[in-house]
Amino acid sequence: MNIEKVDLLLMEAPIDNPIRTSFAIMRHRPALLVRIEDGDGAFGWGEIWCNHPPVSGRARLQLAAEVVVPMFLANDYGAPKDVRPTLERVTHILNIQCAEPGPYAQIIAGLETAMWDLAARKKGEPLYLYLGGESTDKVRAYASGINPGDVAQQIPIARAAGYRDFKIKIGFDRAKDIDVVAQAADILVEGEGYMLDANQAWTRDAAVEFCRALPNLKPRWLEEPMPADSTPDDWLALAGSTDVALAAGENALGHEQFDALIATRALGFVQPDVAKWGGISGCLSVGQKVNAAGLTYCPHFLGAAPGLFASVHLLAAVGGNGLLEVDINPNPLREALASAPINISDGYFQLPPGDGIGFTPNAEVKDRYLVEAREIRKDQ
Repeated sequence: MNIEKVDLLLMEAPIDNPIRTSFAIMRHRPALLVRIEDGDGAFGWGEIWCNHPPVSGRARLQLAAEVVVPMFLANDYGAPKDVRPTLERVTHILNIQCAEPGPYAQIIAGLETAMWDLAARKKGEPLYLYLGGESTDKVRAYASGINPGDVAQQIPIARAAGYRDFKIKIGFDRAKDIDVVAQAADILVEGEGYMLDANQAWTRDAAVEFCRALPNLKPRWLEEPMPADSTPDDWLALAGSTDVALAAGENALGHEQFDALIATRALGFVQPDVAKWGGISGCLSVGQKVNAAGLTYCPHFLGAAPGLFASVHLLAAVGGNGLLEVDINPNPLREALASAPINISDGYFQLPPGDGIGFTPNAEVKDRYLVEAREIRKDQ
């Protein structure tokens, strides 16, 4: 695969209602997109995670343009699956030297996703079929990113938009968190469910106390109740203390960490993020292992259109009973940036049309929110 050029596009969109998590507040929506092009003019799109802190997009843009992308262009690849191991090998010492494996992993994930998108487009197939998935036109989805103070407003809005499951941010104050859960339970109708995301807010003991205080209507899962680097023993102890299913994985980095999480069987739901680690090949492998272990693969994602579309295709390729995460907070870099509309109906996300991941940018929206663009050529 002869890649001749890489374009990096940093975009930022202002928002009126900040997104609140237990560790930070997002006051704007960023996106760092990557577009690759081969010698035949074929192209592919990917996305590099840069949600937080606010400087992340600019930092990753510089790191990608000046370090990782030149390494990417300097190597040859027989297939998209060769990208990640090659770049992990050549950046290994740099990771040790600067002690920043996350930014490197996120940039590699974006480049690798773009390679898979390019390959599937050249084959003339949607990515999920190119990956060996069975023919389908939709996957289950849930509405994510619901602020605790907006439950009464956002759940009905999400329901009207076609969702049947809703994930609420908690981890701010236990008594208020329980009130939010009770409020959500009163709003739900038959056939609907809710999830909770604490964003690593608690210790194991605090998580146990929260689970014991939950009302009778239990969530489908409780996500990241403890720090993501909690030991397997901590996850097992928490799982053994409650009948609430646990979820985690967005902050796991590498096959060893995912294998350890899966082996504990403490998690009911495992959630790798295509833009944070692994790209297509890593998340596909983890998803297949999760399903083989009798657990549920649910791709995590909270970003722009390319990463969301890649996540859709991963879930369709892996199969199983998982749900796609779809942030419902306003984000023009998600809905408006893609020329294909996002279509949710009766709890299902309709796969975007077209080959590859199905992403084609709306040029007007792209230009409106573009902060900086960098072009790196192989012959530079």
